Amino acid sequence: MSVREAEDRQLMFIQNTTGVSVVVPGVPRGLDLLTDRPAVGPLQLEAYGCAVISLSS
Repeated sequence: MSVREAEDRQLMFIQNTTGVSVVVPGVPRGLDLLTDRPAVGPLQLEAYGCAVISLSS
């Protein structure tokens, strides 16, 4: 998990580097830019899945 920041936004990148589905706890409230759905709390990622969460308010 990593966060990248610019003056106008914060993006959180989450990657599952394993071959099994995982639950990532504690994901802050934001918008999943890959699915265009709200993200908050635990996030389930499929095997080798990823998410890009916009943390901008």
